[in-house]
Amino acid sequence: MDNETVERNYFRLGINNDANELRGFQAGVVNSARDAMGVQAGGMNCSENLDGIQVGVINLNNCGVTGIQAGAVNHAGWVKGIQAGAVNYVDGSVRGVQIGGVNILKSNAGYSKTLKDFQIGVFNTAKRIRGGAQVGLVNLIERMDGVQLGLVCKASEGDFLQLGALTIRPGSEKWYTRFSPLIGFHTEE
Repeated sequence: MDNETVERNYFRLGINNDANELRGFQAGVVNSARDAMGVQAGGMNCSENLDGIQVGVINLNNCGVTGIQAGAVNHAGWVKGIQAGAVNYVDGSVRGVQIGGVNILKSNAGYSKTLKDFQIGVFNTAKRIRGGAQVGLVNLIERMDGVQLGLVCKASEGDFLQLGALTIRPGSEKWYTRFSPLIGFHTEE
């Protein structure tokens, strides 16, 4: 009972739903749409661009998500909204929040001064966050302009405050100045 590709799809229920342009709702085991504006709900949801909600076990988006991705595993090129799941992965930027067990923010290239990125999870890793926070057991980041809160917090550069059992930051030649319990901070000139 597979549904064939249609130019525009408003409501589709089935095992394998495929649409070039979704404007509405897809529910099935596998849902696929090049441009999706609406809701995809199923075991696996795939789209190029999403303006809406993906809810499923696996949610894959090649370009961008404006809205919500909620599932066990979520992947997107960029997110403007919420990504919630056991594993969340974004290739580009997040303008919003990642909530999950493992949150990975690969690039965040071209971030602006007003951007607020948040990662809340067990393990958080990011290339850079500006004006936001990482909250989790383990927080790792290259450039942080914000706050890290967790058991272990490590940042390589930026202007930040760290609160955790072990804080690791850049420092002088003396290695012991780069580690501390409970609180750490770093400012760039």
